[in-house]
Parts: sequence; structure tokens; C-alpha cells
Amino acid sequence: HGLSSPQLQPYDSRFAFAKENSTDCVELWFSQFDDEIASDSEIIDRMLNFASVSTKRILHIDKNIIVEKPILVQQNTIVYVDNVTIQLADNVDDNVFRGANVVLPELDASNIGYVPDSISPIENIAIIGRGDAIIKAPTIVKKWEGKDMVGDKYGARAMTMVFSYVSGLVICGLQFDGSRCYSIQLEHCDGVNCSYLQFNVRSANSDGVEVRSGCKN
Repeated sequence: HGLSSPQLQPYDSRFAFAKENSTDCVELWFSQFDDEIASDSEIIDRMLNFASVSTKRILHIDKNIIVEKPILVQQNTIVYVDNVTIQLADNVDDNVFRGANVVLPELDASNIGYVPDSISPIENIAIIGRGDAIIKAPTIVKKWEGKDMVGDKYGARAMTMVFSYVSGLVICGLQFDGSRCYSIQLEHCDGVNCSYLQFNVRSANSDGVEVRSGCKN
């Protein structure tokens, strides 16, 4: 019935704008943008576009949603997953969350591994689950040449979350359900707090957090 998690640890002073009512910080809820016509991914895009005019952002996902593409998180952003499930749509090969700095090419026969085209350093991202905050894989997994796209051979888009070159990253209070590969992949990240996480996964290389080269603290 949910994981007991802090909203943010006291030592995360980089996120103090969440408590200071900063004039350059915007706070938004998914339900504010939901018109019951647009897809959930389109509504997320509206939120992100609206929030992009501010230098700091607090975003609340307060409704069960199904996303057809990753939620691209900009720097200086806190995302609260408020007692809801975020699921990747059926037959979609992609992340649920990804740093907005990670640019990936489209899938084709010559690049099934999805090596990033470019990555620029960013800072201060937090994804915080409250209550039953679940990040869920597709019910129907996309196939490639007749095989489910499960496991690390399918590259970065197979991971549930991908963050690279982030200084100051908090991921806590989340339950991962059925990840197709590593639930969280980190590379060249500094100052990371991954805590109060639960993994309900069974596929190859989907067993938790993959800490790759260049990570520290």
C-alpha cells in the first residue's frame, strides 16, 4: 500500500525552491490540463511546454496515465507521482522518464541499440513517488524481428528511466512493475539519491538500478 518515502531529503538543498515559493518556479498538475480529448502524452507535452518558460518547475502527475513516448524532464524540475500509475503504451519501445538532455535516434535496422546522438550536462532533477506510485511496462511488448524487445540488447530505449550527465538527481518512493530492462539507468551522474524503491520485475536485466561509467556521490 505504497512506500513510506520522504518528499525530499533535508540535505537536498538544491531543491529548496519547492518550499520557498520562488517567483521563478511554476507548479502544475496534470489534472489542470486534462481535457479528456487529448492523449495523455499530449497533455504531458502541454504541461512541459507551459513549464518551460520558468527556470524551476514542480509537476504533479495526479491521474493514472498511459504514455506513448517518454516524459522528458528538464533541469531544475521536481516531478511528483501522486498515488497513480504511469504506464508505457502497448507496442511502444521507449522510456517512461528520460532526461531532456538525452537525444536518441529513431529505431532502424542499423541502429537497434539506440546509442544517444547527443548529451549535454544538466542539473537538479527529482522524481518522487507518494502513495502507490507505480511505473509500469506495456501490457503488450513491441516486437522486433518476431522477438519481444526485452533486455539490454535493445539499448537505451529499453530502460524504464534513463538519466545521463545529471548533477543532483533524486529518485525515490516508486514501484517498478514489469520493466523490460533496467528500471533505472544512470551514466555520468553526480550527487544521486535513489531510495525507497520497489521492483516487481521478471525479465532479463530488469532487476533494478544500473550504475554505468562516470557516476559518483
